[in-house]
Amino acid sequence: MNWYSTISHIVKGTDEEGEQTAHPYADEEYDAKDDVGKNAILEEESGAKKIPVQGSQGLVWHAWVVSDTFDDPRHCIEGELKPRRPVPHVRESDVCGAEASLKEQTPGCWVYTGALNGWPALHDLQLQQIKCKEAPMFQLPGMDTTMDTPRLGLGSIANKALSVWDASNQTTAPVLPEPIPALTRLTLRAPAWSSRGWSEAAPGFVFWYWPGPTVQESRVTHGEAMIPAMLEEQAASGEPVPCATRAHHIAHRYACAHIEGPKDRVTYHAAVLLEWDHGRHCTLVELAWWNGIGGYGGKSNWVHDKLAKPAPALYDAMPPCMKGPWCSDRAEIRAFDVPAKTLEEFEAYLHKYSHEGHDARFLEPEVAQSADVCLSHRSQVDIMRALLNYVACNGDYVEESQNCQTFAADFFSYITSHQVQPFHPVCRVLYQSRVLSFLYGPPFQL
Repeated sequence: MNWYSTISHIVKGTDEEGEQTAHPYADEEYDAKDDVGKNAILEEESGAKKIPVQGSQGLVWHAWVVSDTFDDPRHCIEGELKPRRPVPHVRESDVCGAEASLKEQTPGCWVYTGALNGWPALHDLQLQQIKCKEAPMFQLPGMDTTMDTPRLGLGSIANKALSVWDASNQTTAPVLPEPIPALTRLTLRAPAWSSRGWSEAAPGFVFWYWPGPTVQESRVTHGEAMIPAMLEEQAASGEPVPCATRAHHIAHRYACAHIEGPKDRVTYHAAVLLEWDHGRHCTLVELAWWNGIGGYGGKSNWVHDKLAKPAPALYDAMPPCMKGPWCSDRAEIRAFDVPAKTLEEFEAYLHKYSHEGHDARFLEPEVAQSADVCLSHRSQVDIMRALLNYVACNGDYVEESQNCQTFAADFFSYITSHQVQPFHPVCRVLYQSRVLSFLYGPPFQL
């Protein structure tokens, strides 16, 4: 799958529409081809390698550097760089100069101390390298060749790129060539814990959303912090920890504004709906792109206020560490408490957002299987631990073989003892069951 189609199509496992035409932070239409690339984590300039989930090194990020006079309307609003772009960009004065965000914290260690391009999750990143490349001498479709209006977003500048500063062999302050080349890129590394969780204190790329009666009472907890938060809440209420009683394997296609193509017709999202013994609400559990909610302005198909302005309650409840660019080859697991108390009420929700219109979300929603939860240990805490185990062992997202459908099949099989396959035949070809991953802890020392 090429990079253009990676951005143009929201593929299996996301909870966004089949076509993302508007950037969540831009007032005008967003052209995905302006931000072509892996969007987040690239270990090397080719983009071929990924940081391992159970790694000891921090995640690597790239950012484009543009001149202080850069004013391309595709990337600027009233002369200011558009904030929170999928591939971050900064001005040269942010890198070098008296007011630069790049600071020397220890001898030879230069750290970008501010929020990179306005992303709350991207701060305190250590500079690894600065590379430059002149604009090409020939015109490619959709690419500018002028020095002052580079086409930003390409994840790689490997061909004939010149390294002008490298932390491994430099003791002097970072410098930029003058004038700054058309393609100038920073490589930065996050702290070591970033490959294991959104925050150092709470490893694990799983989050749980508890919507409250008001925006202020809604909350999101993530990683290992989910379990003490749940136990504290139940202790305060005097009620026992909820236990899962019944599970439903849900699948749907995405409603989209354009005419469906061949890929759209076989692109299904799958998830598992849990019923609890308290009977007050259900929980929707899914696997999807990493930062696919925090990087898309909190827009989820499983909340009524998805299109609320200025932001859904889900986004307001998310901690800053979860608000960073999305990545299509890494995974996160999400659990949403939904108002529906029964399967019938949840089916009514699916039906409500299945009609054509401004907020159409689902096509052909279907309950593929339903069964009782058969686990001996099936409390909400037990479910949280199983999800943390699974994502620690299976942190990659692979469209063809490790996606939302394979997770839903694994999770439904695990909690019900019914051995099921991914929903669509296309995903069954390379499917390998990973049910045992729910049982065992992370393969690394925290």
